[in-house]
Amino acid sequence: MPLGERDDRGGAYSTGHPHHSAAWEQKRRELGLTNLKSEKCFIATAVYGDVFAPEVEALRNFRNDTLSSSFLGRIFIRFYYGGFGQFGAKVISTHAPSTIPWIRFILDRIVQRIKAA
Repeated sequence: MPLGERDDRGGAYSTGHPHHSAAWEQKRRELGLTNLKSEKCFIATAVYGDVFAPEVEALRNFRNDTLSSSFLGRIFIRFYYGGFGQFGAKVISTHAPSTIPWIRFILDRIVQRIKAA
């Protein structure tokens, strides 16, 4: 879908990324996340190996729907996208790939809780 056109998910406008809704775009601006690169789930993508893995999508939706709606959640988002997430993903994938199974185990439990809520 070309940028700026309506998608078929209830009127959200496309930003070139399949997970952006008008509500998330507003929250992203409020949080100061104006760089589209800053919206990746860096660590989860490094662990699951695919930006569109179901677990990564669940974590992304949790960020968009839950974390961005609370004060502490917004602080976490600013910290994570302020450099920690990208740095952590790089360390995991290049210097500590042996930690991926352990991190995946932890993230799997978090995703289970998110989906159960």
